[in-house]
Amino acid sequence: IYLTPTLNTSTYYYVSAASAGAQVSGAKARSSGSDLPFYYGGLVFTALNNFQLNSVKVKPMRSGLCTYVLYPGQQGGGTPIYTYSQTFTNADSANWVTLPLNWTIPAGTYTLYKLNTGSAFTNWRDLTPASTTNSPLTAFPYNIGGVVNITSGLTSGNTASQIYYYFYEWSITTICESPRVAVPAFITTPPVIDISGSDTLCQEIGRAHV
Repeated sequence: IYLTPTLNTSTYYYVSAASAGAQVSGAKARSSGSDLPFYYGGLVFTALNNFQLNSVKVKPMRSGLCTYVLYPGQQGGGTPIYTYSQTFTNADSANWVTLPLNWTIPAGTYTLYKLNTGSAFTNWRDLTPASTTNSPLTAFPYNIGGVVNITSGLTSGNTASQIYYYFYEWSITTICESPRVAVPAFITTPPVIDISGSDTLCQEIGRAHV
């Protein structure tokens, strides 16, 4: 049941049936090598259909607070759709850490971005051409289950086709959704109630009837 807010004019709402589909993993596999970490930047991707971003893997390079956001479109600023923050420990900095995002994302273009919370709080990234010890090499685009297409890195508002920022081994769940159907919500003018007429006083009960 959906309760509308207070309405002053007629409008339409759109409804559909949706269910979770398959869980799929993809994007770039975690890498090993000596590429330099960095403290902000992200990945631009297109969602071809609605999906849920269950989790991604990152490698923090030291303890401290890191904040990750989802921006609409191709941008590294503005008002985020989602925000996730995690404080890493010294033990985390020696490992790959799974971020449990669980974000539902409609079809469209987005940027998954690490905010600048201080130049000391860096995460692992990969460069291309990579160092000789780095594997696997970066090669955009990365397609995940025919639903998500990661097209480039992004930093300071500029795309970076040779840099893969931070977010490895995505886990997504596809969403199967029926076509939306319009449901009208009509606001009608209430009838006028006529309360005119003569009053009759009923003395035996002491009340006037209209």
